[in-house]
Amino acid sequence: MRRRRWRFYETASGAKSVQAFLDNLTAAEAAEVVAAMKEVAREGLRFARHLPGHREPSRVRSRRSCLHPREVRGCPGLSTRVQSRIAEEVGDQTVTYTAGQEVAPGPRQKQQVARPNALNLHYLEAGQGTPILLLHGFPTSSHLYRNIIPKLAKTHRVIAIDLPGYGLSDKPLDARYNFKFYTNTLNAFLDALDIPTTNLVVHDLGGPVGLYWAVNNPRRVNNIVLLNTLVYPETSWAVKLFLLALRTPGLRNFLVSPKGIVGAMKFGVVHKERLNREVLTPYTAPFETPAARKALIKAGSGLSIKGLAQIKKKLPALEAPLRLIYGENDRVLPDVAKTMQRIKRTHPQAELTALPNCGHFLQEDEPERVAELIAEFFNRAN
Repeated sequence: MRRRRWRFYETASGAKSVQAFLDNLTAAEAAEVVAAMKEVAREGLRFARHLPGHREPSRVRSRRSCLHPREVRGCPGLSTRVQSRIAEEVGDQTVTYTAGQEVAPGPRQKQQVARPNALNLHYLEAGQGTPILLLHGFPTSSHLYRNIIPKLAKTHRVIAIDLPGYGLSDKPLDARYNFKFYTNTLNAFLDALDIPTTNLVVHDLGGPVGLYWAVNNPRRVNNIVLLNTLVYPETSWAVKLFLLALRTPGLRNFLVSPKGIVGAMKFGVVHKERLNREVLTPYTAPFETPAARKALIKAGSGLSIKGLAQIKKKLPALEAPLRLIYGENDRVLPDVAKTMQRIKRTHPQAELTALPNCGHFLQEDEPERVAELIAEFFNRAN
């Protein structure tokens, strides 16, 4: 018997949620919703035409960093079609970087795996000095920072983690993926790497994750850079649509499929031509199995409004210096400018920069400029 494919409107709860959402939209917002859904679907389907029928996961050389570092093999997820292994000498240290695109010049990044709390957490690391922890959001990974890391690694120890549920890190289906889960994970991860305090860069859902951790562990964070992200419990129609989609049968399955991920990535940038197959495959490859996609759904929808309310309450008292950088053409978070201005009202000393030729994924649109702004802030702060 063929398994029936559910459409999002075929369940009573799904139809009720959709109707309630649509009833609260203005005419302009409704038009944005329709246009956004059409574009995401169109871009995803266009990418899918070029996908091979089957891709074997590759095996790349990694290192497992924990209390007792030892070399391991088997870091699956990136297609052999897009892998380019680069090894070069940086001082007296040989490092290896695997990626689907040439990166900016600078210290190369080595793939690592840490195992705090019995979770395998994949991350990229480069450079030496004061640590900088880079947090991504939905549906990306440390791959988003591949062109940001080299600039920062000239003066800092830079670590870009794949959060649980994303990238090449573990995707446990029994995890709740809530604020407490991610806070405990970050504390254990930093402890495993022997990092007592760190600078922080956050983006998208990595913003709430990182800020919740920071306001509850203020002694562990030095300086914070906020890229396009959400912070407050008063969310836009776009965030409500995203959460509704992740709770709607059928629609959520498309959103976390390779086609949906590609559609979302291209919807979130200005320079779509830069997101070629070589760049996009590392984003989609970790979610080729139903279990991985289910974990991505849980990871994307696990953060609560109560957690955002706690950030709102505690953020004004956070003493860590802030730097605010965002792409003006953000269609994923259309209210990001208001969010940044709101933060600046509580932290008037925070420097604010709006980038006119950038969308939501500004690391893809203007990586050189973004890396330069972040590096300048941390260099001054140190």
